[in-house]
Amino acid sequence: MQKTRYPKLIKTTIFGAIFSLSLTLLPQMALARPHGGNVLLEHGDGREYAAAITGSYAQALGDPIMAARAYERAWERNKSDEIMFSRMVQSYLIAGDLDNAIRVSRAVDAGFLTSEAKMVLAADALINGRNAEVNSLLAQINLPAVRALYARQLQAWALVMERKKDEAIAMAARPSGNRAVDKNANYSRALLYQYLGDEDGALTAFSTAYDAGARASIGVVAYARFLNTHRQKDKAIEILNEAGPQSDAPGWLLEVRNEIMAQSRAPRAARGNAGNFKSFVGQSLGAIALGISGESRLGSPLGEMAIASRFDGDLDILDMQSARILYAIGNEASAIAKLSQIPANSALGDVANTLRSNIVFEDDKPAGEAIALAAATARPNPANRYNLAALYIAQNKNIEGQRIFDDLIAQIGDKKAVDTGLEPSALYFGRANAYIGQEKIDEAIADFRKALTLDPENPHIMNSLGYTLADNNRNLDEALGYLNEATRLEPRSGYIVDSLGWVLFRLGRFPEALDKLEAAIALSPSSATVAEHLGDVYWRTNREVEARLEWQKAATAFEKADDKARVTAKVANGLPALPATANIVTN
Repeated sequence: MQKTRYPKLIKTTIFGAIFSLSLTLLPQMALARPHGGNVLLEHGDGREYAAAITGSYAQALGDPIMAARAYERAWERNKSDEIMFSRMVQSYLIAGDLDNAIRVSRAVDAGFLTSEAKMVLAADALINGRNAEVNSLLAQINLPAVRALYARQLQAWALVMERKKDEAIAMAARPSGNRAVDKNANYSRALLYQYLGDEDGALTAFSTAYDAGARASIGVVAYARFLNTHRQKDKAIEILNEAGPQSDAPGWLLEVRNEIMAQSRAPRAARGNAGNFKSFVGQSLGAIALGISGESRLGSPLGEMAIASRFDGDLDILDMQSARILYAIGNEASAIAKLSQIPANSALGDVANTLRSNIVFEDDKPAGEAIALAAATARPNPANRYNLAALYIAQNKNIEGQRIFDDLIAQIGDKKAVDTGLEPSALYFGRANAYIGQEKIDEAIADFRKALTLDPENPHIMNSLGYTLADNNRNLDEALGYLNEATRLEPRSGYIVDSLGWVLFRLGRFPEALDKLEAAIALSPSSATVAEHLGDVYWRTNREVEARLEWQKAATAFEKADDKARVTAKVANGLPALPATANIVTN
């Protein structure tokens, strides 16, 4: 099955299970027994019990805001309930709702505070200059390892402000034991050294992080700017070029690279950093939060990102990543709000607009298109025009989409993504999909071939080329080769496995096709196309009742009238004879 990957949506397996990872943060959770005990006995008030149950179910469903509010209702009815208080604070943190986490934490006596509550109050204290309070709050806490690392960074910066340099360095140097997070924590340590004026220590920590493969954009940008102010402009440009495609914010790194390249003389290193304290803290904490966000099993980093943003509100990447996670856990409204906070002239402004338009587009196609059109009109750069073309194609406005891709290909051609912000293969891939929508199969195949030449290891291009060949009964052996390789690279993609099953069907290898198409429907159970294909192979293997059931399912799921009509006809009449081999075209 050809799945057009335009618009490029942002739900990923990395973020899709974020709130279910409250299992990491809330190990005592029991779905129907929120205390892990007999809630009927422990909660005499029926409304308190109902709120606790609602919180547990909301937690299990992945809605941290609902969970937090339900837990708060339960806690309001019994403010001696430490477990409800703990879950309430944790759920607010998981949702990134720092204001409410601080509010409820302030409402209790010090002896009632949980470790998470102490961390949010310590962050609030550091933001407001109450440095001694930070270390008092965090002296005895019991947090998961990566959260404990984050809390130690808060302590380290408070110690810096108390002029306890050696203690601060020792505190910041303690690892969490999680390799991915600790790599990025070296950037945090580098920023601490830099703030303290220890240039050698900063350079060592920066290079340690980068050489270990840490690619959190905040850390990479800080490293590049450090190098540039220390007469290592070429090295700064080199790491930005190298890290860009691997980082969480390629556009930001590209803009910083261009900014450095345009300088005729490198800026001097600042003398004294006292005026930038909060910026240093924000970058330090933000680098760790981005490290956590790259490890889905560690749970939601929204709380850590919210704290970092309080110190430095200009770190747009934190709003961007927060929006991605909020969208993944089903909080579209908050995701859109986060993206709307990113200024249009920011290095991430166009990416934010793309994500916002795509999220809106899912529920309101005209509104999503309007957002993309406004951006492409105000800032007609390749990224905004590409996004508009993608949304046109998603609405079958294929001629309009093709025209934009024609212009982009003429403008950009085969230039590298590091120079344009767009992969050239994506332009040909996008135009090929516009051609498919116009039934210009020869042109589509030519563009898919060009895209694959430019990006020969891309399984999605292989899938689209292979499926297009198979669906049009062309070069079936060639198509089989592409789809075998695509399946090897993406064995869990229902769409790719479906394509492999479909070319096997076209080749008349029905038992093999059946095996693949049954696997595809298990991977993509809601796909109308996969259901139709499975119905076809059931029919050819004399399982006519099952075939009609799959076709009926497909007829219900398809949105387009012609698709519904085609599959409904199959339900009534079955399949015609297969095309003769003589009709297979070699192209």
